[in-house]
Amino acid sequence: MGSRLRRRELIPEDTPIVGETKQVKLVTGQFGRQVETKVLVTQGEYKGTEFKDWLSFGKDEADGEDRVHTRIRRH
Repeated sequence: MGSRLRRRELIPEDTPIVGETKQVKLVTGQFGRQVETKVLVTQGEYKGTEFKDWLSFGKDEADGEDRVHTRIRRH
């Protein structure tokens, strides 16, 4: 008998939050180099909610330097 993973959306997509990042680390996975972090919501209706997220890298067109895309996506 296998287990089923149920995903529950706690915070609706595109809902602005105020939070802090914790346990930030550089990882390499299916989508190349990424920054993995845990996000803790610190204010508002969802205060105390914690979720994991991954931030991607991109090149700055002006100087060619790597930049981290900072839009948090909830998975």
